Amino acid sequence: VKTMQRNHMGVVRELQAIHGNVDSLHQQGEALITDQPGNEGGVMDKLKDLDEQWSEVEEANEVHSDWLKKCVELAEFKKTFADLSDSLDVIKGEIESSCEEEGEDVGSVEALIASHREY
Repeated sequence: VKTMQRNHMGVVRELQAIHGNVDSLHQQGEALITDQPGNEGGVMDKLKDLDEQWSEVEEANEVHSDWLKKCVELAEFKKTFADLSDSLDVIKGEIESSCEEEGEDVGSVEALIASHREY
């Protein structure tokens, strides 16, 4: 998951650089419309297509980012679950081993009761 996050951060940096190119294309398109008013319909269509495609890229990036966040949360949950499961196994083993002990007199029974209260 960490590797995927690093790769995604690289993609985000690349998208930021590309966004500057998209802005530059917009400026060039608007300048072209101003300089050559007869071609404005075609240029406007291309700028609209560019905006739509860029929006799709940004949406896909956002979906991927959300997916990665959920993967991180799942990995953290799995680690916490494994730690808890290991702790419970240790406690279960200690309880099972202490259940095998039997008191022989009042003093040893009281000692066993005291040790069980610790758990």
